[in-house]
Amino acid sequence: MLSVSVNTDQKAPCIFLEGRLDANTCEQFDDTLQPILEKETWLIIDLSKCFYISSSGIRSLLKATKILKAKEGALFFSSISPTAFQVIEMAGLHQIFELFDTLNDALKEVHIRKRTPLANGLLDIEGHTIQLQLYPEKIEPTLL
Repeated sequence: MLSVSVNTDQKAPCIFLEGRLDANTCEQFDDTLQPILEKETWLIIDLSKCFYISSSGIRSLLKATKILKAKEGALFFSSISPTAFQVIEMAGLHQIFELFDTLNDALKEVHIRKRTPLANGLLDIEGHTIQLQLYPEKIEPTLL
């Protein structure tokens, strides 16, 4: 059994898997994933509650990775359960998949790759307006 939930409130859609991603549940997963892959470039899949991934599940994840890379985006995996990581590692995919310890780490990477500022602001100093953009890695001031 697999429970799939989607959160689109972030800078990238986040899919949360709970249960087994196997031959019996891949179709459900693929059906949920398809419309997201059609319109998005960046995607995060949280595997914290996914305790099993079969070869069919690996195939679905590789397919999604390929689709997003073709669109110059990426698929990130966050909070991977130990058993799911073991499967990914045994398949050698830990060297191909982009893995993050937490969802926040994956979201931060999306910000960096998209170059989306975390915050914007205007600062007025002695009649000069300066626009500040806060990125995860630095602050970029621009004199307006």
